[in-house]
Amino acid sequence: AGDNSSEDMKSHIGLNFDDSPFNEDIAVSRSPSKNGGYSYHVTFTGPAFSHRVDELFVVSNLDPWSDSSCGDIFHVDGLPSDAVSIDVATEMDAGSLLPGTGYYVEIAAVNSAGSGPFVSTSSLAVIPRSPPGLAQNCKVYAVPTSSTSLKVEWDGAYPYLGGDPTEYKITFYDDAGSVSATHQVTTIDESSTYSIYQDGLIPGELYDVVITAINSQGEGGPFWYADVDSSDNSLAGLYQDYAQRSCFAVPTCEIWSEECTEDDGDFSIKTRSAPEPPLVTVATYPSVGGPNRFSSEALLV
Repeated sequence: AGDNSSEDMKSHIGLNFDDSPFNEDIAVSRSPSKNGGYSYHVTFTGPAFSHRVDELFVVSNLDPWSDSSCGDIFHVDGLPSDAVSIDVATEMDAGSLLPGTGYYVEIAAVNSAGSGPFVSTSSLAVIPRSPPGLAQNCKVYAVPTSSTSLKVEWDGAYPYLGGDPTEYKITFYDDAGSVSATHQVTTIDESSTYSIYQDGLIPGELYDVVITAINSQGEGGPFWYADVDSSDNSLAGLYQDYAQRSCFAVPTCEIWSEECTEDDGDFSIKTRSAPEPPLVTVATYPSVGGPNRFSSEALLV
């Protein structure tokens, strides 16, 4: 077959997967063998190998004069390939494994005579990973000494899904839903409360603040979070977090704040601003319509 390259072997094996409904992939490498010719190393990857495969014929090492119905023999310099090693890389979908949970994996070969002994792939548990959980206890405060700043606090992501966040992104949305500012936090300490100040905001404007955890698996919570059902009210106060896979900061009063009120269910907070000019009304005392409308001693403001 051609010059017997690794690509030739890959094409030869690929004949067994014509019209396959799966998106498996085949990788082949070769190296010189001790007896001349080549040895080929074959790796299979894809969902086709996530479950039991009843029959997987890869290559026959029968002699070239055998009458085999299993498939064509791959030849090297007119002789059958003398060695083929096979790897199967299994990809399990999210429905069968829980991220953040440790699993011990064992593999056994099976043929018509039965199952061989199981061999551990590692002495350590393997932990599947997903995008991080949601940031917790997200709060946003107005800054009394600044009309262009907001303070944001939150605790680390929960639950643990196989990998800590590598970054947090804080997004500030204006009243029209447009992004006004973003802030990145790359110094990670999940055991402590995070706190940032965002400057450069518009005085007296309403803002919604959203905290998003990020790791190597993706941005925001796991994708299945967006499919949550709010009909049983089990996520009261948190539904919007799961639906957006991020934590909405709750406007909160500082302990020492005066004349500060919190509105349950409202995620918009207004930056401080200078007060509006007072409305001044000037009239006479005691009554404009009374007989003594003017007085030398009093004026009502």
